[in-house]
Amino acid sequence: MKLNIAVLAGDGIGPEVIDQAVKVADAIATKFKHEINWKPALTGAAAIDAVGEPYPDETHEICVASDASYLVPLVIHDLTTILQPRFVQNKAY
Repeated sequence: MKLNIAVLAGDGIGPEVIDQAVKVADAIATKFKHEINWKPALTGAAAIDAVGEPYPDETHEICVASDASYLVPLVIHDLTTILQPRFVQNKAY
């Protein structure tokens, strides 16, 4: 099975946590002969710093085009932007 998975690492310890989670998922995929194509996308404080919003349109498009989205919790200590929720329904198998 080949999967495209959006990776939303967030901020704080999110990138460190998701790096390890991706390694675990890759090991499992290799063992069972699956292939995962990871698609990183900006979220949280990193996205605010880069483009001025916590969930940019480009991130949304990456999520919509993916089979699944891998998101760690976001903690934005210096929140000046109100988060606007958007829901992405990934493909079901």
